[in-house]
Amino acid sequence: MPRIPREFHFVFGLRPQPAPFHLAHFLCLESCRRVNRPAAIHVHCRHRPFGPWWERIAPHVVVHTVGGTPRGYVPARYADSAEGRLIAAAGYDYAHEADFLRLDILHRHGGVYADMDTLFVRQHPARWYDRECVIGEEAAAPGRDGIARPSLCNALVLAARGSRFIARWRDEARATFDGTWSNHSCAAAARVWGCDPAAVDVLPPQAFYRHAPTRAGIDA
Repeated sequence: MPRIPREFHFVFGLRPQPAPFHLAHFLCLESCRRVNRPAAIHVHCRHRPFGPWWERIAPHVVVHTVGGTPRGYVPARYADSAEGRLIAAAGYDYAHEADFLRLDILHRHGGVYADMDTLFVRQHPARWYDRECVIGEEAAAPGRDGIARPSLCNALVLAARGSRFIARWRDEARATFDGTWSNHSCAAAARVWGCDPAAVDVLPPQAFYRHAPTRAGIDA
């Protein structure tokens, strides 16, 4: 039996939804359903989506209500840096709350977490589900000192319930959240990888992130 359950988890609607569920989000869930044929698709939300595209996908998903703020996510820390203040002012703080929720969900249930802007075009290989944790590397990101360091993107993560890597990553995230964009998430995952490389299988950028967020990547 595979160590990682073929159940997919998505986080959405942490803030009130002023607009109907978008076609792009429908395509995320529908492509997951058709391509990966999971045992279940779980949508974790605080504010339930609505609209015709949601009504079309709703029969195929299990909805879970998100309660209070996850441990480690401290919005007051946005005030500590210019980057944090910019994130809060732009309203992107929900993305950080989702960073913590995905780790809690994977640690508690296991399965596959994916961001709601994911398009699935190829079924995940069966061998990935036999591992304890699988994640993809993205392009190295420069730190505050200008030096580029490894980064493991948290947009798609496969993990067994109680995964050692997810547990350590969650502890690191709680200890290092400072209101900046990725110190607690992608950068933290890379730090844990460096300390415990046997706890996770890291796939090269071509696996999930072959098209960079650049003009050339978009053209490709």
